[in-house]
Amino acid sequence: PLRSPAYKWFVPRQVYPNDTYPPYCGGPGYVLSGDLALKVFAVAQTVPTINMEDAYVGLCLQALGVPVTDPP
Repeated sequence: PLRSPAYKWFVPRQVYPNDTYPPYCGGPGYVLSGDLALKVFAVAQTVPTINMEDAYVGLCLQALGVPVTDPP
C-alpha cells in the first residue's frame, strides 16, 4: 500500500496495517460464480473498506479462504 498522502491511492496504516495486499484480480472485470459473488458480498459487510476496489476484492477473497487464479 502507498503510505504517503501525496498519492491518490494512499491507504493509512490505521485503515490497512499490513505491508502488502493479498493476491487480487486487476482490470475492468472478474469472473466469479454466482455463489462466490454472494459470499464476497456477505463478507464485504465485515471487511474494512479501502479505496482500491481490486485490492479490496482480494481482501474479501482472502477472508473467505478463496485463492485468486490466473485465467486459462
